[in-house]
Amino acid sequence: MEKETKVRLQVLDGLRGYFILWIGIFNTLSILQALCPNVYIAGILLLINDKGWFCLCGIFGYSFGLLLQSEEGSKGFLKRMLLLFLLGFINSFLFYGDILKDYAMIGLLLYFLENPIKKYPQWSLVIVSALVLLSLYWIGFDMAKAGNFAQILKVKGWLAPITYNLQLYTQSKYFLICYHLEMFWLVMLGYMASQQGIERLVFWVCSSMRKNFQLYLFLDVLMIGIWFMNTTNKLGNYGYLFHILFFSIWYMLGLVQVMTKLPKLGNFLAEIGKCTLSLYLCQNVILYLMILLNLECSKMTGTLFLGLQIGLIIWFRFDKRFLGSRFVEKYWRALALRKWM
Repeated sequence: MEKETKVRLQVLDGLRGYFILWIGIFNTLSILQALCPNVYIAGILLLINDKGWFCLCGIFGYSFGLLLQSEEGSKGFLKRMLLLFLLGFINSFLFYGDILKDYAMIGLLLYFLENPIKKYPQWSLVIVSALVLLSLYWIGFDMAKAGNFAQILKVKGWLAPITYNLQLYTQSKYFLICYHLEMFWLVMLGYMASQQGIERLVFWVCSSMRKNFQLYLFLDVLMIGIWFMNTTNKLGNYGYLFHILFFSIWYMLGLVQVMTKLPKLGNFLAEIGKCTLSLYLCQNVILYLMILLNLECSKMTGTLFLGLQIGLIIWFRFDKRFLGSRFVEKYWRALALRKWM
């Protein structure tokens, strides 16, 4: 049983490590696109948009379940979420797409709803699913109301990321309601997987991982078709939502199979995954420098910042003295374990 738990944690860290690389690339391209729009970058962003964040939702949900079952218990989990929100708030000054504070808020909601979700897992899933679908039906995509980041940058300068963050929460109903409900939905699925076992979830219909991978790949292609054919109506919104859901499931199933067959790759990614917070915050420092410098969008600029991302990852992976010591995780956990007042 102990060996099985270690394997599960290794795979979890491996998935987290993979998607922190994905997000580093996505964020770099997003900043380049905001500073100087480019049709090729826009095409790449269309293909990868939301996928890394929503895959991480499931991974975070699974981690939340393990934390709530750990020796720290609910009090330790509560302190971790409060500290994570603080980290996210600080990160909001660095990057306008901060996700940490959102995970923290969803983690806190999960904390307060833990008992009813445990008692009525199927009904909980049905209710949250219905809320997601209804919100997409009644609320239109209005994130443009938050303004254009490039224009906000010219007016606010170094305060542009936090200004845009605040405007998203106060001016976009889609972001405030639909986006966070979708995140909570996937976090809850990950949480339920940690509690009941993946194979017992209602959407897990085949007996083998390979068959499930093929099934969700097929469903994803189907949803992409619905999305492209109905981009201007509500059906298109649902197609895009379920595309993200099915993509997240089949993609992570495929990654698990790859890491199982290539354990060295799994170990490499797991080491990166163990310092996700440190990497994420340092990636955003690099992106913030990019915003302040307002560098011209070019192949040289893109290559430079992607190179910095890769260099940062190599440093974390092989240098254990400073950055590689997982300093953010170390102090975050230490503060969570310390007795407060």
